[in-house]
Amino acid sequence: MAKFVSLSCFLFLFLVISATTVIQQTHANRCSKMLAVTGCKLLDCKKQCFQLHGENSGLCLSNGAGDYGCFCSWEC
Repeated sequence: MAKFVSLSCFLFLFLVISATTVIQQTHANRCSKMLAVTGCKLLDCKKQCFQLHGENSGLCLSNGAGDYGCFCSWEC
């Protein structure tokens, strides 16, 4: 029984460490840029991001002034 508990604890710690490493590596390879500060139109924003970086990752994000800006993120 003690071996089972020890093995379970070891596997749990291994999974936590592995997941943390994968998450850090994933976030390290992303770049981002605000393409337009105001007047975002979602379809145009996605199209512009795809033309510039080859990824359909354009989003309209609030700029805090009641308008939306085009935000693009891609794999560096």
